[in-house]
Amino acid sequence: MTAVGLTALLVAPAPVSASAVAYNKRSQYLVASPNEGNRSCVSRRILLDKGTYLRDLALVEDPGGSGYEDVIHGTIDLGAGWYFWEDCLQGTYYGSYVHTQKLDPDNPNWSTSTWTFEHAFLNGNGDFGWGGALELL
Repeated sequence: MTAVGLTALLVAPAPVSASAVAYNKRSQYLVASPNEGNRSCVSRRILLDKGTYLRDLALVEDPGGSGYEDVIHGTIDLGAGWYFWEDCLQGTYYGSYVHTQKLDPDNPNWSTSTWTFEHAFLNGNGDFGWGGALELL
């Protein structure tokens, strides 16, 4: 029984495959007038297949709110392998939020991809979900 459990721990997770969506997100209370230094990040390691990915950055008010949603879409070509994936949200002195997504491959021959988007001003304080998504096309 111990050997079976150990074997299961050594098996690598399946990479993101076609039609599968991977998320790197969190929920938190945000204010409409953030302090410039306020920064929050969420990160993970992920195994990806080679291909073109739909890449999203999103800031969405949780259910029960005014329905505020700000999402940007793009595409990125990635090689097969492990990546460190980090999404960060930082307030600005003029009241918006800058969302930065970083995909840093373990392969030293590949470049880190950084993508930044400034989310529009919030109408009020509240609980929001924010982060990124990757979907192999």
